[in-house]
Amino acid sequence: MEEIHIKKIRVPVIEQVNPFSDLWQKDLVLEKGKLYQIAAPSGQGKTTFLSILFGLRSDFRGDILFDKENTRGFSLNKWIVCRRNSLSLMFQDLSLFPKLTALENIQLKQQQSGSIASKLIMDFAKELSVNSILEKPVEHLSLGEAQRIAIIRCLAQPADFLLLDEPFSHLDSDLKTTAMALILEAAEKRKMALLLTSHDKESLGKDFQLIQV
Repeated sequence: MEEIHIKKIRVPVIEQVNPFSDLWQKDLVLEKGKLYQIAAPSGQGKTTFLSILFGLRSDFRGDILFDKENTRGFSLNKWIVCRRNSLSLMFQDLSLFPKLTALENIQLKQQQSGSIASKLIMDFAKELSVNSILEKPVEHLSLGEAQRIAIIRCLAQPADFLLLDEPFSHLDSDLKTTAMALILEAAEKRKMALLLTSHDKESLGKDFQLIQV
C-alpha cells in the first residue's frame, strides 16, 4: 500500500470538531515512508482515528481510501489481508494475551506473517531490556515491560503503515529514546509510514509531520 487518503471523516462520538483540526472533516493524504505525529489531548479521537484506519470501526462519515480503493467496500477477508500485510497497530491498551508469555505474544504475529527472523526479535528484546522476561506470562509483567513487548510485537510483521497509539506512556525518558530509535530504524529499513499519537506536540525530529486534532 502506497497511500491512505482521508476524505472529510467525522464520527458521532466527537460532538464538537476543532475547526483548526488537520484531520476531522478535512482531506489528508498519508504516504508510505513518511513520519506523522498525531497530537491532541485525551478525548479528541486519536484512538478512534487509528481504529477507523485499522477497520475496527465503521461508524463514521466521509471516506478512507487505500490506494484509491474505498475501505467501505472491504470484506472481512480483505481487512484480514490488509492487517496481515499492510497495517500494524499497537493498541493503547496493548491488547496482549495475559496468560501467554511475552515471547508467545510476539510469536503470534511473527508466525502469522513470517515477517522477521527470530534472531531479530531477540535483538529487539535485548535492545529494549526485556530479553530476561520473555518466558514470563504477560499478566506478571509491569506496564512498562508489557508496553515494550507490544512494541516488538507490532514490529514482528510486515507493514506499510505502522500505527502506534501513545506507545511510550509507561516508559522513562531513556527507554523512550531507545524505543523511538528502534522504531525509526525499522521504519526506514522497511520503508514504512509511521503514525504516532501523543497527548501533546513533542519534539520527535524535523522529519515528522504534525497532524493536530
